[in-house]
Amino acid sequence: MKNENVINSFVNGEKVAKTGHLFIEENVLYSYGHHYPLSIRLNGAFLVNKDDYSKTTARHAGYLIRNISPASCLSDLKKRLQKGESFSNILLLNTQDMNRVIAMEPNTLEEVNKNLVLQAI
Repeated sequence: MKNENVINSFVNGEKVAKTGHLFIEENVLYSYGHHYPLSIRLNGAFLVNKDDYSKTTARHAGYLIRNISPASCLSDLKKRLQKGESFSNILLLNTQDMNRVIAMEPNTLEEVNKNLVLQAI
C-alpha cells in the first residue's frame, strides 16, 4: 500500500490502514508514530496538524490537504485562511492541541472548540 492509498482510505472513513511511516488508528492519521498526529477525522471535518515535522511529513500533509480542500499544500492552506477564505470542514491545530483532542474523543468541531477554549482559560 502507498501513502496516497492510506490518506485516501482515511479521507473515505477507513479506520485501519498502514504503510511504513503513515497509519490510521480509528479516526486519527499518524505520520511517523503516535507522537505526530497528522489529522483527526470528525464527522465530515478534518483537524489538521499545522506544525512542521519533516519533509516527508510535509508531503503527507500536502496530499491530505489536496484531498480535503482546493489548497495545494499546508502552507497554501494557511495563506488562504489568513486571507480570509473559509474552510468549514478544516481546523488547523498544533501538535499539543491535536493530542488533547485525541484524549477528549469529541464528536463535533463545536465540542473541540468549546473544550480547547475551556482548557486555555
